[in-house]
Amino acid sequence: MSKCLVTGYRGFIGSHLYEKLLDLGIDAEGVDLKDGKDILDFLPAEDFDFVFHMAALPRVEFSVENPSYTLKHNVLATSKLLEWSKNHGVKRFIFSSSFCFIW
Repeated sequence: MSKCLVTGYRGFIGSHLYEKLLDLGIDAEGVDLKDGKDILDFLPAEDFDFVFHMAALPRVEFSVENPSYTLKHNVLATSKLLEWSKNHGVKRFIFSSSFCFIW
C-alpha cells in the first residue's frame, strides 16, 4: 500500500486531498503550520511513496509585510522538502501551485 505525506493538509486544497486519500484507504500523514509543525523542523524519519506539497503562505499583503518569513515557508521549505524526498526514495513529488512573493 502507498504511503503519502500531505503538507498543508489543513488548508483548502490540502484538506480535501487528505480526506479523499483517507476515504480511499490510503495511508496518509499530514503536516501543517496550523498544527505548529514547521515543515523545516518536521522531516519524517520514515519513508513515503508520495509527497503532496500543498503548504504555502498565500496572502500577498502578509508577504509584503513579512518577506523573510514568507520566503522561509514558501521557498526554503519547498527546497528542503524536495531534497528530503530525493534522499528518501519518494516516487512522486506533487506540488500544487502556490504563491511566491518576488520583490
